[in-house]
This record gives sequence, C-alpha cells and structure tokens, in this order.
Amino acid sequence: MRHILLILISITLSYPSLWSDIRNLNPQQKTIMDKTFTKAKSFDYEYTLTAIAWHESYFGKYPLNLADPSAGVFHNSLTTVLNRNNLTQSDWSRSRVAERLITDYDFSFSQALAELKYWENYWKDKGVDRVWSHTVASYNAGFNIKNGQSYLRAIKEKVRILRQLRRTQWHQLEE
Repeated sequence: MRHILLILISITLSYPSLWSDIRNLNPQQKTIMDKTFTKAKSFDYEYTLTAIAWHESYFGKYPLNLADPSAGVFHNSLTTVLNRNNLTQSDWSRSRVAERLITDYDFSFSQALAELKYWENYWKDKGVDRVWSHTVASYNAGFNIKNGQSYLRAIKEKVRILRQLRRTQWHQLEE
C-alpha cells in the first residue's frame, strides 16, 4: 500500500493535469480506457492506442474534430478511412463515416490499428532506428514526421503515465 501511495504521489507531482484527467474519468470513459487496453494488447499496442484514445478524444468524450476532420475515439482521419475502405470522397460519405466512427468503437479501433500498422510497416521497410516514434508521429502527421513531434511527445508522456497507473491497477483508482 505504501508503494502504491508513493507512485500516486509521484504521478500527481510529475503530471498534475494528466493525473486529474485520469481521476476524473466517468464510468463510460473508464470502460473505453480498459477496453482499448485489453483489445490492443494482442497487437502490442495496448499503451499506444490507449494513450491515443486519451489524447485524441479523452476516451470518447470529444469524438469529433471538424478542423481535421477526424472522428471516433481515436480521431481517425475521415479522408484516410474513406481511402482505406475504397469509399468516394463526398460530403455524404464523410458524414456516414464520421457517424460510424463515433458510434462504432470497434470500427474506430480497427481503423486506428490499421493506421498504426501501416506506418509501422512503412518505417520498418525504410530501416529507421526508432520505428515506434516514427509510427506515432506519422499517425498524426503522415509522412511529415517533423510536424508530428509534439504529438509524439504528448503520446510518450501519456504512455509513461499509463504504465505507472497500470501497476496500480487503474480500474480501482476511484476507490
């Protein structure tokens, strides 16, 4: 118990606003966090996809970004999803895909996973040293990984916190 308390104090002092994010999750957000972690584990993306869900939509609380445009728990790019699924680029198609990404967690998850796998394979084939970093930066910025560096830092920070929280069994944090 003392060890858990020290970890929680350490996290609180190191990342006060992010710790507050986790402590203030509603039950639906906690379910999304747990579901993402569990579902992504078999792909070795449990921390990555959970951090992306946290960063992009605060575990589903903000599922739409009209500026990108992107939608869903993982803020999948509408253009990318349309292209990946061989759908026409039209207002109607974008609206239908956005709606599905928002209402169908599994679809949003599968699209996020496909995006990460695409970039991971791309960067492995290029022989880069830091495949994970390039993959995460590209999830946000495509081929222009320099534009994805602040995104990468944010995801790394969230992964670090999730690893610490996982040791304290985050599903019991509200107790």
